[in-house]
Amino acid sequence: MSFLIRWFMLVALGLGAGGCLPSSEGQADEQKDPYFQTGKSRAMDRDFKGAIESFEKALEANPRSALAHFELGLLYEQQENDYAAALYHYDRCVKLRPDEHPADNARGRIEICKRELAKSVAQAPSMDKMQQLLDKLTVENQQLRQTLEQLQAAGARVPGPTSPVVIVRPGNSSLTNPPNRNPLPLSNHPGHGGITPLPPAARTHKVGPGETLAAIARRHGVKLTALQAANPGLNPLRLRPGQSINLPP
Repeated sequence: MSFLIRWFMLVALGLGAGGCLPSSEGQADEQKDPYFQTGKSRAMDRDFKGAIESFEKALEANPRSALAHFELGLLYEQQENDYAAALYHYDRCVKLRPDEHPADNARGRIEICKRELAKSVAQAPSMDKMQQLLDKLTVENQQLRQTLEQLQAAGARVPGPTSPVVIVRPGNSSLTNPPNRNPLPLSNHPGHGGITPLPPAARTHKVGPGETLAAIARRHGVKLTALQAANPGLNPLRLRPGQSINLPP
């Protein structure tokens, strides 16, 4: 009889442990990750750039780390003001652990980031203001052109920049080069019988060992979201050394 009682107690303890441990152990493992710990330490020292790199490496080691996603969301939102990137990491945190901490905090931060993005859209210049600015620039260009023609007619030599002077007219555009200056490289335009500047060469970056997409964006001074948009289909967690990625203009 005592043997049966002990057996039932062992079974009950085993079931209880099996139902409670996986979740807590999963978060504990995420916190023990050396990259995660380095990220927390750097954030405490206000080395926010270094903290972002450390948490991104933690995600490379464990893409399902909800805690690393949450920490990156906080850094992008509060230190970088990159609300789009913050939204991405908060959303991943909620999807990975929808019923556990810090998903509840992430949901609140998502709403704040959405409001900040809405503000930036509302503060963008309207089409009417842009048209007024364009009209003003057109008038100024016409005045500059008249002044230049008057000086050329008087035989005066006008010092100018090394690049050609671009004169814009409403509904038409032309290029006027200062005296003794080499024009920009031009190419024939078969569709209109005119000339147009050659297009700029596309910029690329060759991935180095240990480089992350966020580190590449900071190196070239571009937004992480713009870099992701220039490389559709690119998995930021699977970058390979020597891989070539496009840089946004």
